[in-house]
Amino acid sequence: MQLLKNRNNAVYAFFVSVILAAGFFLRLYALPSYPLPINQDELSNIYDGYSIAETGADRWGNEYPLTLRGFGNGDYRPSLYAWLCAASIKVLGPTVLAGRLPAALLGCLSLLLLFGVARKIGGRQYAILALLLAALMPWHILYSRMAHEGLAFPAFFFILSCYLWIVTTEKPGNLVYLSLLGLSLGMGTSTCHAGKLLFFLFSILVVVHLFILRKATLKSLSVLGVMLLAGALPQVITLATNNHQFMSRASNTVLPGSLTYGYINNLFDALYSNFSPHFLFFSYGEYNKHTVGRLLNVECLFFYIGLFYFYRQHKSTAPINPAWLLALLFVAIFPAALTDDNPHSIRASCLTVLLPLFSATGIILVKDSISNLSVKKIYYVATLAAIIINGAYFVKKYPVYAPSVLARHQNELVNLAKKIDGLKEQYHNIYIQDVGNQPYIYIAFYCHIKPQAFQNGYKDYEENAFDGNWDHFRQIGKFHFVQPDTINKMLTSTGREKNLFVIPTPYHHLQLLDSVWVEDKMFYFTSIQP
Repeated sequence: MQLLKNRNNAVYAFFVSVILAAGFFLRLYALPSYPLPINQDELSNIYDGYSIAETGADRWGNEYPLTLRGFGNGDYRPSLYAWLCAASIKVLGPTVLAGRLPAALLGCLSLLLLFGVARKIGGRQYAILALLLAALMPWHILYSRMAHEGLAFPAFFFILSCYLWIVTTEKPGNLVYLSLLGLSLGMGTSTCHAGKLLFFLFSILVVVHLFILRKATLKSLSVLGVMLLAGALPQVITLATNNHQFMSRASNTVLPGSLTYGYINNLFDALYSNFSPHFLFFSYGEYNKHTVGRLLNVECLFFYIGLFYFYRQHKSTAPINPAWLLALLFVAIFPAALTDDNPHSIRASCLTVLLPLFSATGIILVKDSISNLSVKKIYYVATLAAIIINGAYFVKKYPVYAPSVLARHQNELVNLAKKIDGLKEQYHNIYIQDVGNQPYIYIAFYCHIKPQAFQNGYKDYEENAFDGNWDHFRQIGKFHFVQPDTINKMLTSTGREKNLFVIPTPYHHLQLLDSVWVEDKMFYFTSIQP
């Protein structure tokens, strides 16, 4: 009997290891290349991390920043992810790999934490199903490969807090786990703007849960409160000293609240939209906030069964009442539902570490409803095979669907900036027809403008140029971003300096050097010889 038990344990450990290895590979392999390199929000975090690593200040010269100004006065964001970038850049240098690596590692750790949560809720078989679904989830894979503060980052602290909440429930007198839970919840507020509200609501759930369990002693509440405050201190300081920076992006996206029927109806519609079959399962290949797919198609039936029967299935086995875990679904999507664009896969990114728990529940429920042992085995093997095949199909198809996110990743600006970098030393000035979203950050990064040079060098930009929130750069050092109607003026007023023009018109009197596609136009690298 002991030999059989040991063999079963070995087989179980083998399959868990294989799934984890596959999940880690899908999140770490060729990080600089997949997804497309690279969107402007990622570069903003990476360049600020580079600047922090080199100077102790962000690119605007703010020392030891708690928030980052980003692309303008309407783009202040928590700085925690940039600090992680600074740490990896110290080791690996200022590269896309260094910028994306923290997200990838946190994505891998999220798989381990999700496995731990599932194991405590429903046992070994349930845990391995949840892990497999998460490891192959297109949504989580992609978000674990991007240096964006709102993707894998809040999801990691969300599942970490969930795991610590369950452990704290199992060991109510252990103040170490309670301290770690408070710290995790507090730090979650510094992940992204949505995280401020999301982890505040999560904290309320935890406190209410303590009262209901009658474990809310003065000592335990004090420990939790102190650690919450310690973790959330950057946001508390920002709120106390600069309310504009604290609210920044939220002020541009949150819909004005009211008690009208129309507002309440829209709120419920927004909440529901995050669980619609089309959004979760059947829109692979359609762009939605850097994603081209969310969950696997084969999960659809199982997910809704698991969602409706989650409480009944786990009420006798889970260390924490499953109703609290269902409440976390509401917490995960409520900040997104308050905004003007739903469903929004970035603002609801914490769903990536919750939804596999419900799909796995549905798979187990269907299996348990089958009485014939042979049919049950066939069903289970067939379901596992379908999940693996479906996941492999999406992984293989991703390069085909990559153009769906091309415009948002601005891969063409990467190519443009790299070509300029190879020519920049030969010219006094470089004139680039203004194109794309915040092209200056591509020039700064790929043309190797040092953070000190960015901070102290000449910059010409208009603040609050777009919707009163975003910067519009006209010049950084020798690089000029010019409008089409000023090209002719530039061509006739450059004196005898040797200048490079990157423009979509191949003027016959200019020397043609190279070309690159940008936003469905061919941009030509041309020069006037003095």
